[in-house]
Amino acid sequence: MATTDETPVLEDIDRGASLQAAYWSMFAIASVFFLLRVWARCIKRIFVAEDALLAAGWICLLTAGILLHHGVSHGGARHFIFLSPEQKLLALKLQFIVLVIGIASTTFGKVAVGLTILRIVSNTTAHNWKKTAVLITMVLTVSCSIIDILLLTFQCRDPRVLWDLEIAATAQCVDKRVPAEFNTFTAAFHTFTDFFYSFLAMIIVWGLNMSLKKRLSLMAVLGLTIVTGIACAFKTHLSAKLVKQSGDRTWDPYDLYIWAGVEAMLILVCGSIPALRPLWQLFRGQGYGYKYDSSGYAARGGGTKLVNPRENNNSTRGMLYGTKSHQAQVTDTELGNLATLGSPTPRKIGTPMSTENDDISGSLEGIQVVTEVNVTRSASQRGRL
Repeated sequence: MATTDETPVLEDIDRGASLQAAYWSMFAIASVFFLLRVWARCIKRIFVAEDALLAAGWICLLTAGILLHHGVSHGGARHFIFLSPEQKLLALKLQFIVLVIGIASTTFGKVAVGLTILRIVSNTTAHNWKKTAVLITMVLTVSCSIIDILLLTFQCRDPRVLWDLEIAATAQCVDKRVPAEFNTFTAAFHTFTDFFYSFLAMIIVWGLNMSLKKRLSLMAVLGLTIVTGIACAFKTHLSAKLVKQSGDRTWDPYDLYIWAGVEAMLILVCGSIPALRPLWQLFRGQGYGYKYDSSGYAARGGGTKLVNPRENNNSTRGMLYGTKSHQAQVTDTELGNLATLGSPTPRKIGTPMSTENDDISGSLEGIQVVTEVNVTRSASQRGRL
């Protein structure tokens, strides 16, 4: 009686070159936008926590790229059965490290976006559901990522079991579906985070009293994380699909690598675009003005500032005269930077202020928007006053 072999015939194909090309292309695009963000920050002479978080994400993306490049150069993108024992050990070890770094990279980026949204929300009333929702989402995002990394790392008593097949047979581990499914859950929550931040930012902008064109422009810029959410959703689908596959540990994750790289790239790109307004002004020849920073020195960076009407009127007075009051300090609100998308309209001194053509006017849940005016006076003028 003849027997049939149901095992599919595999060819020893190496997809390493295509994976390397795709990953480094995405890294190059992300690096361009991230460096443009740094340039814009240097123009304004202001750096905030979001910049440090995106820088950490960029470093993680670079580190993961180096390790991935090294791994696929030694068979990490071939069918597992064709690898030597040494190649299998190296491929699985680097695969695990890249996975952990990838989780950290996306977490840094999502927290950075969350801080940007929180900076916008904080310019509304002091206590509201939006601020609380953003804080809870940020905490849950970080918590899920930390638990995910811990489950992946310590699913066995000896972490070496994850890449050393010789000791895997006698190792004591939890059910492998537990860390795998929680990793899928973390990716799904990251997807929710992206969409939540996008829609919340668009809700805030839609409530501003400005022209429809400017509202739509702001919504397009601040809602870019929707694109990141779509990439994260594809990554989540592939992660869930891999959980159900027993199979090829070096061949199957190829598409997951690609979409994880797309997500990490989009986090840096979409997270950097809202901060590029100073470069837009510079290249259009508008200049970027000067404002006083917290040290009292003139700092570059035009735009508007969102002021809570409940603050003491002395705050506004100090801002008008360029003093070092707390409210006169430069606050890096992305919404404020993006609000004046049109060219400023000159207004003669003494001319009544019209709200019709102002870049931003009106209020949003208690926000009053005023244009900063810096007045310099000579020593003799100050003496007469």
